[in-house]
Amino acid sequence: DGDQGYVYNLDTQVFSQITDPDWRGSNWVSTLDGYAIFSEPDTDQFYISAIDDASTFDALDFSSADKNPDVIVTHRVVGNQLLMMGKRSIEIYVNSGEDFPFARYTSAPIEVGVVGNRAAINAAESLYWVGQTGRGVAYLYELQGNQPVRISTQAVEESLLACTDLTQVTMWTYQAEGAEFVAVNGPGIPTTWVFDVSTRKWHERCE
Repeated sequence: DGDQGYVYNLDTQVFSQITDPDWRGSNWVSTLDGYAIFSEPDTDQFYISAIDDASTFDALDFSSADKNPDVIVTHRVVGNQLLMMGKRSIEIYVNSGEDFPFARYTSAPIEVGVVGNRAAINAAESLYWVGQTGRGVAYLYELQGNQPVRISTQAVEESLLACTDLTQVTMWTYQAEGAEFVAVNGPGIPTTWVFDVSTRKWHERCE
């Protein structure tokens, strides 16, 4: 939840707070290859738990997404890749098998960031997010072959311009009648914009 971390053990059915002194806080948790992955708030650093134990940490098990000077906003896993998402760029990491397992996959980061920690969603075996470039304009993107592809229409982008706080944009996904949908909303946006992954068409939904 930012300041505190929690673990629910499915075997013992025990819910507990992380008390390891090397816990640094995080607003999101990802999992890959048995590791729980966290980003220290308001920094470019991310760190991991012990393998298959999300409550135990080593102070040396951290790295920095510092190819571009950027604070990590959130992170997501797509396939076997870990994406560290900053305000203006995204860096991709993979498990290298070294002592600290996650190494940068490519030398060049993706030159699009994410507006907030809930403004990205895994859907249809890909990643969708509300992102910004260095010019500061918010668009909807889909990850295709490690490249950001703009999928928002002018109408969607005009709604994003009306958003009163882009950091609070929220995305979610759902399935209905055999189709998968990606939804986005935020403060000041009166309707929810929904992207049909199959038809690649947008529509609006109201309360």
